[in-house]
Amino acid sequence: MGKIKNGMYGYTLPPIDFFDGCIDFDDYLKSILNDGCDEIFDGSLEKYKKIEFVIDQLVSGMASFKYWEGDLRENIKVFTIPCENQTEIGFICKQSNNGSTFVLSPIELLHLDGDSYE
Repeated sequence: MGKIKNGMYGYTLPPIDFFDGCIDFDDYLKSILNDGCDEIFDGSLEKYKKIEFVIDQLVSGMASFKYWEGDLRENIKVFTIPCENQTEIGFICKQSNNGSTFVLSPIELLHLDGDSYE
């Protein structure tokens, strides 16, 4: 387990084939855009800033993995972590070449202790 430059925690895991409870990254982005869709202009800039932040966290986090080769076997997955007053999101990416699975989380995942981003 290690903390990455962007403040997230990164984990490299053996292949995972089932992502129960996760949603596709594309669906997550659509949910941000559709939130409050009856308000055409109010808050739209904030939505795009949130999307930009999420993508930046994802890209900068993935660049920190030593064995990340940039290829995906399937869509990036998004998962939520309950916190005291809100939920935080994390990402799961599965690499094509050997199925290695990479996890990015804003919260330390102690049950993955021993698995590292290096």
